[in-house]
Amino acid sequence: MGALRVVLAAGWLSIWASTAEAGTQVRFGAFIIPGSPADVLFQDFADTVAAADVGLDLKLFIRGEVGPEQQVLSSLRRGRLQMATVSSITLAGVVPELGLIESPFLFASIDEAHFVVETELLPLIELKLLEKGLTLVRWLDLGMLGLFAKTPILTPDDMRGRRMRVSPSLASKYFFAAVQADSIFMSATEIVQGLQTNLVSGAENFIITYVGTGMELEAPHFTVTDHSYVTAQVLANRAWIEALPAPQRSVILSAFPGREATDRVGREMAERRAADGARAGVTFHELDADQRRVWTDSVVGVTDTIAAEVGGDAARFVAAIERGILRYRAGQ
Repeated sequence: MGALRVVLAAGWLSIWASTAEAGTQVRFGAFIIPGSPADVLFQDFADTVAAADVGLDLKLFIRGEVGPEQQVLSSLRRGRLQMATVSSITLAGVVPELGLIESPFLFASIDEAHFVVETELLPLIELKLLEKGLTLVRWLDLGMLGLFAKTPILTPDDMRGRRMRVSPSLASKYFFAAVQADSIFMSATEIVQGLQTNLVSGAENFIITYVGTGMELEAPHFTVTDHSYVTAQVLANRAWIEALPAPQRSVILSAFPGREATDRVGREMAERRAADGARAGVTFHELDADQRRVWTDSVVGVTDTIAAEVGGDAARFVAAIERGILRYRAGQ
């Protein structure tokens, strides 16, 4: 990778103790699973930055060296990192309105979600981030969530009383409440043990982080509900990027792969993981139109509930989402 040095340091203190080399130092923090679609994208970004040869000394701390996402975001805002990638779940702690995008069964498809974000929401989100000292470099899909469990989940009735792991997001909290699941909060790293000890019967997840983690062995039924659109954001510290010389700033803003590339990598990984899951004995359940309508009806009002808790500019975001959905569906 030429001048690029991907640093996978053993400890956070060693990051700050390292001697700076010639060039503008770019410390980039994230937590990326080796071999995942995001891992490929980060390596592409690193190669592009190195090839540009504009004096950027990029160091990737993408194996959790900085700590959990909350610490990554805090370090970015304080200027200890210059760039970072965090999920919308974590970023909603700074821009709560982001939590609305994850509302259950809000979007009929990921294409609809893309249209609404790109035509209605990005200007609002970018302004909110700038107010918090952050510049949006790239919007990334993590994908659409599905449900997995030890026994099939085909209807909302199958969720009633079922012990399900709930994530920290408001969307997850109110989705499981609406379908009367018995919600149990635990970290993602505790899910497999929770399944093994029957503390939980299932959870929501993406196929690419369900298969190959042990979850598929303990809970071999995955329902492709595509019920919640979850994203991640590539961010830069606003003061830092605005102070860069124009050639360096241009590279930072353009080097990360665009949505077409990120979508392709994500689809390919999901297809491979689905095939791996099938070989491991996973049963994938697809919803037909009638089943999806029942699920959608079961969560009526959840977006409004989330908006009420979020406050701030939630009403403006909801109006933009509704406007975008109407425009998308009118064009179909």
